[in-house]
Amino acid sequence: MKTTIAWWSAGITSTIATKLAIEMYDNVAIYFCETNEHHPDNKRFLKDCENWFGQKINILTNNKCI
Repeated sequence: MKTTIAWWSAGITSTIATKLAIEMYDNVAIYFCETNEHHPDNKRFLKDCENWFGQKINILTNNKCI
């Protein structure tokens, strides 16, 4: 099965685009690149969006940057 990737950035534009992708495609994987430079409230917003999307957001990190 084909997977559609949604790059979620914790902003409103990527949030709406991700929600639309979930509604349009059967298999959507959501990814967020953690840079540890985001606003502290993004962690709460991420959880809220996971609930709204009905699925987990995969977090990508680079241990060299942490």
